[in-house]
This record gives sequence, C-alpha cells and structure tokens, in this order.
Amino acid sequence: MKKKDFFSKTNGGSKKTATAKSERIKKERRAVKSSSNFNKPPKQTAIGKVEMTMRGSAFLICENFNADPFIKSDDLKGAKHGDKVEVQLISFRRKGGEWEVKKILERGFTKVVGTFFDNKQGGYIVPDEVKLDPKIFIDKNKSLSANNADKVVVEIDYNKVKNANSTLSGAIVEVLGAIDDPGVDILSIIRSHRLYEEFPKAVVDESKKIALPPNQNNKLNRTDFTKDVIFTIDGDDSKDFDDAVSIKILDNGNYKLGVHIADVSHYVVENSKLDKEAFKRGTSVYFVDRVLPMLPEILSNDICSLNENVERLTLSCIMEIDNTGKIDGYQICNGVIKSVARLTYSNVTKVLEGNNEVDDKYKKLLKELKLLKKLALILNEKRTARGNIDFDLDESQVVLDENKRVIDIVKKPRLLAHRIIEECMLAANETVARFLKKIKAPGVFRVHEPPPTDKFESLQDMIKALAVDFSFKLEMPTPREFNLLLETVKDSNYNKAITKTALRTMSKAAYAPSDDGHFGLASENYCHFTSPIRRYPDLCVHRIVKYFLANGAENLLKFKEFTDKASSQSSERERLAEKAEREVLELKKAEYMQDKIGNCYTGYISGVTDFGVFVELDNTVEGLIRVQNLPGDNYELISRQMLLTNKISFFRIGDKLDIQVAAVMGSKIEFELCDCR
Repeated sequence: MKKKDFFSKTNGGSKKTATAKSERIKKERRAVKSSSNFNKPPKQTAIGKVEMTMRGSAFLICENFNADPFIKSDDLKGAKHGDKVEVQLISFRRKGGEWEVKKILERGFTKVVGTFFDNKQGGYIVPDEVKLDPKIFIDKNKSLSANNADKVVVEIDYNKVKNANSTLSGAIVEVLGAIDDPGVDILSIIRSHRLYEEFPKAVVDESKKIALPPNQNNKLNRTDFTKDVIFTIDGDDSKDFDDAVSIKILDNGNYKLGVHIADVSHYVVENSKLDKEAFKRGTSVYFVDRVLPMLPEILSNDICSLNENVERLTLSCIMEIDNTGKIDGYQICNGVIKSVARLTYSNVTKVLEGNNEVDDKYKKLLKELKLLKKLALILNEKRTARGNIDFDLDESQVVLDENKRVIDIVKKPRLLAHRIIEECMLAANETVARFLKKIKAPGVFRVHEPPPTDKFESLQDMIKALAVDFSFKLEMPTPREFNLLLETVKDSNYNKAITKTALRTMSKAAYAPSDDGHFGLASENYCHFTSPIRRYPDLCVHRIVKYFLANGAENLLKFKEFTDKASSQSSERERLAEKAEREVLELKKAEYMQDKIGNCYTGYISGVTDFGVFVELDNTVEGLIRVQNLPGDNYELISRQMLLTNKISFFRIGDKLDIQVAAVMGSKIEFELCDCR
C-alpha cells in the first residue's frame, strides 16, 4: 500500500490565498469600470494552459487568477487543448475576463492515442482525449498499415493549424493493437499520459555498474545500526522496501523512534543517467496489474531496498518523543542497518489484536510492535488535537485471478498497522522539514494551501441544504473545524457525501521550493522524506540533507534552481500518474460490472447533475442514471441544495436508491432505477 496523504487527490490550488486573489480581482474590476471605456481594459497578459470546453471555447488554467480567464473560440488563434499559451485581456464582460491568445508557447499534445478508422484517403482517429478535435486525419501513406478499430499512437502535425477552424492531422507512429485485445486498454492509458514502461539501455547499463551494498568504503562515516532491532512493515505483495523502523524506551521514559530510509541518493547521483531518468518519471505509477517504477528493478527491489537479513545503507531520522507526542530532540544521520524481519500490515495487525496463528518472527517482535502501537496512538492524538483532518474514505481494491482477470471489487482495508506506520512516517517527514527550515536550506516541500473561497462556499451551501446542524465560525476555516464537521456527520446518511465534498473542497497538495505548511495535516512544516525509491521529491530532500551532513551550510543555496525545477516537475508527474491510476481503476471496475447487467443493488446518490444522478455502490463502484431514465420529465438541477427535481420526484445527494445495472461502455457504467425488494 502506498503511504501518501489524501490531499494528493483533490482539486485546484494556487500560490496565493483565495481571499487575496479575490480582493485583487475586485480591485482590477473597479479600475476598469471607472475608466471611460469599459471594453478597453488595461493591457494585461497571462500564461497558462488551455482547457477546452465542449462548445469550442476555452478557459486558461493558471495560478494567478481567482476565476479562470475565458477565451472564445475565435480568439484561440489555433491553440488547442493542453497548449501552453500567452494571452492578453481584451474585455471584462464576464467574471475572469475575456482574453485572446497572443502566442502559443508549447503544444500540449505532440502525440495522442486514439481509435483508427480507415477510408479511401487513409482514415482518421477519434482521440481518447475528448477535449481535442473529434477527428485527427491520417494520410494514406502515414497509417502504418493500421487496421480498422485499432488503437494507435499519432504524432500530430501542427504546421497546418492556423486558426480555430483548422483540423488536426498527423501520422501513426505506433499500433497498439485491436481495441478488444487484452492489455491494449491499459497500454492506451500509459501512452496517453506519457508514462514510461521500459528504461533506456544507457540507464539500465549504468544501474548494473553499481556495486552491491554495502562495502567497507561506503560504510565509512556512517552510524552502525546493524545491532539494533530494525524491521520493515509493508504490503503482502510489496517488493521494494524503502522504510524501516526501530523503537525502544529510554531511561527517562521517552520513546526513541528510528525511521530508517533507503539511501537512494548514495547510488543515484546528481546529473547521472539514472538521476535524469528519475527526474523525467517523477514517481512510480501503480496500476491494478503492474507497476511502472521510477528506478530500474536492480535498484528498487535489490540494491536500495531494505531487504530482510542483509546490510543496507540508510538516511536515518532518530527522534526522542515524550508521552505527549512532543519531539524533544532528533538526529539525522547516514546509517547502515540490517533488517531483522520483513513484516506485513495484515500479520502485524493480527498479532496486535491477539491472534497467535502468525509466524514466530512476529511474536519475537511483539514488545516492539506494542511500543509502536502505543506511540502511534499518542502521535495521532496530538495531531488530531492540533486539527489534522482525517478523511476516512473507502478506497477501492481490485482482486485479480491468476490470469489477471477482475474477479472482485472490494474496499481496501485500512488496518491498525497502516495507521502505525503512517504516524511514524509523518513524524519523520515533519522533523526533516523543520530541520531544512532550521538550516535555511532550499528544499522540495509538500505544501497544502487552505481551501479556495468558491469551493468552501459550495460546501457551506451543501451543509445548509441538507439541514446539518453545523456551521463554520470563521470566514477562513481551520483544519479543526473540518474535523468537527466530519465528526458531526459520521453517523448520518450524508456522511459519505459530505466527506467527499469536503475533500473536493480542499486545494490540491503540491511540491514547492518554499515550506508554506500543510493545511490538511495542520502542520507548519512538511516534506516527503520517506519514499525515495518511488518519489523524486524524497530523493531531492535526501540529496540536500546529505550535502549538509558532509559540508555544512556553506553553498546550500546552490540547490535553489534545482529545487525550483524539481518541485514543478514532480507536481506535474504526480498529477499525470494519479490521473492514469484513476482511469485504470475505473476501467477495471467497468470490466467487473460487464457481466452484472440486470443485477440489482442498493447504493447512495454520490452526485447530482443536470444530466442525471451518480450512484455509488457499497463496493465503491459508481454509475450514472441518466435524467431521461428517471420518472417523469422536466427535471431541474438546484445545485445549491444538491437536488435534482421535477416537483414530483426529487433526488438529493446522500439518499439511498435501489438500482440495476443497465449498460457498460468502456469505463462508463450506467444504472437504472429498480425495485430490488
């Protein structure tokens, strides 16, 4: 199981608070309105990415505006979905202003995946990215002998694109296979999101030249932890182990918690081929049936991995923690460890719950496991008291058979052992972030800003519409208030709906070169330190910490340009990876429901729109009931009340419904109402 915060899955986010941005927008509008000609605003430009709408117009996605700038189709000047452009303000006739494209800085899609349809001229593809043109035309001599209905990769030729009416054309550069061939669906997603399967030969060759660890030379100037009781706790099917823990009670009654992290930066040195490839990938990507690792397997599963009963190099964070959860002192050092056991979340949970039918190695470590549990509860209580938001939402787990066919969709268990390790890693991440701040070092920090004003207002409207006995007391909410809301609704019918909406209210956590705090964790200082095998930001943090340990504070600012680039790249690659993971998960859910058409289930309304209602089943599968399949007609969406109604029937978010599976198309599932009793 990946150890990561919930806020990597949320929407939006910016570099300034929503309140400040709102005031700036109002000020700009007042200035324009006071001028003699409302339609001639002051010259203003912006840079961002084009987000097309289904009507052919677009919005500019950028960080500097409270409302997304609007671009009419005639003002796109040949820009397409995903392009990075420079725009100029031409009118304030709508919120966010109206703008026109002055310059296309970078094309968003040079290659695109789609389904090929042939004709006498060659053919065309219908791209999977629905916001691009509906068709991209292919000349006969550029079809790469693709067959009708093949999934293909097309390289787009933008030379003929001059204005909004210009059609796209290109050449097929890879045929993925027939649309129904096994594995083509996931391969299409991999290509669509510019993810990488194979490592370049030069990278693989470089990784093979790395000596197996450790030896007498690379053990110099390291703290020897090989005699300590140190162990890993991970998932049953994990192969790369980048964190291990140790714990004991000191003479003063405090806990001594050791978080020992694989010293990846010792092997992946700056500007090496391995480093450049890791930077390019940004993160490992976890699909249902495979992993696209950030580092070659010889590193991720062997040389760097903290495998059982072998010596491994670490960057260790040793913390002294009192009985209130306060960290009284810490040491960050280069280390060498020898893990005494490879434990799993499921078995650690069993032994802590009194199950004696587990391996002897768990029983031998029972003292340490009980100490970890006790400390984790203390740390969790302290985090909760300061306002940490705990979105206890169900996550999906896809169960495959030996042929990688989907046989079940279940809720992913969140076990006691998951919570224990999570607390240990959070403590280490915060400690290292404070350390970087103390030595005034640049870094790649994990930043989570307060909720944008418009999203927060929508959540308040929902609470009011559902008659929930709760109100936010402050204009800018605190994390503690969000926790009080979740506590208020936890036993209500609206628990899931409100919890999901509250999560969507949050800004998106991102990587940044300045430590501006983490709203969701109610933490002033936070970075990612504990997973350098699978996350490039953690590798960056290690590199900076190790430089300080070797050289002191002198020349730390040399990392400033590096951390700027790494923060931006890591955030972008994380977003791509998450989107791809989500699409594969939805694809597999749909695959599971294909033979369930006609079956009846009970679910709850998870969303309402003007075109229908979304219903989520107990196993996390979600489907749409189209408005034309609801009883009666003339439905109206009352968004502030989360209600779809035609005065006779009404459907409100959170309500339970009996449904039957009506259809499955691609990754989309459709439901209909039924009487399942």
